[in-house]
Amino acid sequence: MHIKITAQGGPEGEEELRSLRRHLEDDPAIPLTPSMGLTLEAIEFVTGSSFDLANLVLALSAWRASRPVSSTLEVRRDEHTVRLSPQALANPQTTDAALRPRLPLPHLSYAVLIGVADHVPESGLRPLPAVDRGCLELRDVLGDSRIWGLPADRCQIVRPQNREQLLDPVAHAARQASDCLVVYWAGHGLTHDGALHLALPGSREADVPGTAVPFTDLLRRLGAAPDPPSRTIIILDCCQGSVAFDAVRREVEAAELRDIYVLAASPPGGDAVGTTGSGLTAFTQALVETVRAGLGNRQDFLTPNDIADELRRTVPGQGGPAPHTLDPHTVGSRPFVRNLRAKPATAHLSWPRRHSRALTAAAVALAVITGVGVWKGSAGTGTTGPCSEKVGLLGYSDALDTVAGSTPVQGLSALAVTGDRSILALGDNRPPRLHSLTLDDARLVPAVGDPTILHPRDDNLAAADIDGEGMAVDGENVLISSEAGPSIRSYRLSDGMQNDEIELPEVFRESSPARRLESLSLSEDRTQLYAGMEGPLYVDGESAGQNHVRILRYTRSPGGEFGEKPQQYAYKTEYGLFLTELIALGGDRLLALERGYMPEGNSVHLYLLSLAKTPDISGRKSISGITDDSWVEKDLLANLVHCPTAGAPRKQAQLNPLLDNIEGMALGEHLPDGRRALYLVSDNNANTEYQTTRFYKMSVDLS
Repeated sequence: MHIKITAQGGPEGEEELRSLRRHLEDDPAIPLTPSMGLTLEAIEFVTGSSFDLANLVLALSAWRASRPVSSTLEVRRDEHTVRLSPQALANPQTTDAALRPRLPLPHLSYAVLIGVADHVPESGLRPLPAVDRGCLELRDVLGDSRIWGLPADRCQIVRPQNREQLLDPVAHAARQASDCLVVYWAGHGLTHDGALHLALPGSREADVPGTAVPFTDLLRRLGAAPDPPSRTIIILDCCQGSVAFDAVRREVEAAELRDIYVLAASPPGGDAVGTTGSGLTAFTQALVETVRAGLGNRQDFLTPNDIADELRRTVPGQGGPAPHTLDPHTVGSRPFVRNLRAKPATAHLSWPRRHSRALTAAAVALAVITGVGVWKGSAGTGTTGPCSEKVGLLGYSDALDTVAGSTPVQGLSALAVTGDRSILALGDNRPPRLHSLTLDDARLVPAVGDPTILHPRDDNLAAADIDGEGMAVDGENVLISSEAGPSIRSYRLSDGMQNDEIELPEVFRESSPARRLESLSLSEDRTQLYAGMEGPLYVDGESAGQNHVRILRYTRSPGGEFGEKPQQYAYKTEYGLFLTELIALGGDRLLALERGYMPEGNSVHLYLLSLAKTPDISGRKSISGITDDSWVEKDLLANLVHCPTAGAPRKQAQLNPLLDNIEGMALGEHLPDGRRALYLVSDNNANTEYQTTRFYKMSVDLS
């Protein structure tokens, strides 16, 4: 691995670069000696294959914490270059995510898909019926959340009638995209004096320079963006597409463009193939099919070069020319979209041991300052401590990653505290089961008893189909929310038999995707029942990667039943996260857990919610487009990636090895410092090779 670090900011940047070099030279985990990287312009060193990038992440963050920094660093790792601001350097999670290859972030990216299918009769140009279909297909692929998830409002289809209608959307897209910009052109490509021109509906072959748009004009609109995207991918499905390469090279040499990649359907002097049997051009058909299906025996993402290589293999088989590429900045080697046929991961790195003592010492010091207690004798070998000002880690245990009798303890999705040392855990197996856990007073090592199987009250197959995700103990019964159905049902704790079912609003039955009812919580006085969707209903959708979900609140009648018409509240998750768990705190307050899996590992956030000023939206068919003051108010208590690692092992990539697929949450006893104990559990999804059933004890300040 070749690493090169430079600093922006003139003389001040040079001084900060010298400071960083001294810091790295003193770090035994960084293979940099005083005889290396002696120029003022850069720090350079080469590592072996065993080098853990986390060492560099922690070294950069420690340097940033040791002194004021005003310069932006540019770090080049092999062919991957990132710019790290002082704010980014202060956050190891941000730095790690930037340095490792990652997909472009959809909410910071943009695509403009330009198509010209029809021309005036005197143009001399034939119509291209495949153009419109190609734009629509490509929009669907880029917007697929499994592949990239580009929001609909950041993917624009343009059918220009004149020059400005073609160029203005490109300029707008370049201003909107800070991460990745995709520009797709489908139409006729014309040449004049060796330069590519893009044909408009009124363009004429007899007067190319007077009626068509020079491709150079498009490049200059891209170069005029005040803060250009970190990468730009141009896709040209037209004849003569590769003629554009000379113009790109000139703009790059003039420093007007950087981090650009061009994929062209045809070579200079070559024609692209028209409509195939699918109604698409051979090039766009192969492009869409490759991205949509993925490639076998590859990593979990596809680069532009991966896609281009596959198109070179498949397009000639459809009678078309092999596509050409231009990649002056190695954008082609960076991740672009997810690979739906990725091979399983075979190796996972751990955070370096050498830093655990330093990080632990800092955590202990902060624990003393903030008054966070430490659970002594934790199953974890490392020290615990604060995750934020409001939340601390008291301990964790992997003792549940085991078998109870002959039954594996797996798929734990919900928790409920039932006594001073007893907790109920719900397994979302088929059939669902309840595990009784007993906590040791001195150590966080829960013992598990024989499970109770949950049974439907009849032989109805629909009633038997339970995918238990949320749980609330209700006297001698337990309420279970199920994704299957979806449903909320009541079961006797004594024998696990179903004895009741709570009716859901019609919209939940008619318009439910895979991520259905997930969380369930009962207020301490048992009068209010809250249920939360994990993801959005079809009618509710998302915006910029933030999911629009609904929270239900049922009120118990004097007769003991929960009403048929619950109140509904609109809740917006953070980018890429889903609402996983809720805890009723009394009044209009809730504790919420959001979780999602990013390329760099699990992300888990805790929020304090207030419904006091939130309107009931049960009368709305869709919550998409509601006003800002109609969403549930929430305050971040902690991002758990900032918790101490506590010496926790990990089975898959994680920014913090302590984290796993956390799903269950329950509020526990009052602690001496005035906080409450908070118990969490992770769901291993019966995937013991890569996930762990892990039990956590936290402290939380709910004031």
